[in-house]
Amino acid sequence: AVCLEDFVSAEWTKDRDRFLRAVRVEKERMKTLVDFAQNAEFFFELPAYDPELLVWKNSNAESAFENLKESKRILENIEEGDFAKEIVESKMMAFAEMRGRGDVLWPLRVALSGRSASPGPFDLIEIFGKKESLDRISAAMEKLSPRQ
Repeated sequence: AVCLEDFVSAEWTKDRDRFLRAVRVEKERMKTLVDFAQNAEFFFELPAYDPELLVWKNSNAESAFENLKESKRILENIEEGDFAKEIVESKMMAFAEMRGRGDVLWPLRVALSGRSASPGPFDLIEIFGKKESLDRISAAMEKLSPRQ
């Protein structure tokens, strides 16, 4: 029988819990097992991406940076034990509604996935957990900060 593990790196399946959560959120977006192998790589290793990708439509890099900074602050203030999708989403959506959903959620999603097409940021945050989510957001902020 063919199984998904045949299509992915053995590294991906070492953390079984993360692998299964990645499959769960990606399954609606995949038509074949090969799709998963191509689409889900960012769950296991953040790809290199252009800082411009972090900027939502008619926004700018400064706005993306400020919104990531505030998103990071919100996430830092959520206890590790409360880092569930529903809790994170309720805290982040108040900020997103205030600043503009696209302006907040787009850079957050790109920071987490390195891609323009991926599951939503709250699914990703739940999969990555607090530390890795914050690390990926910090890396995105570094990409956006002006070069000295």
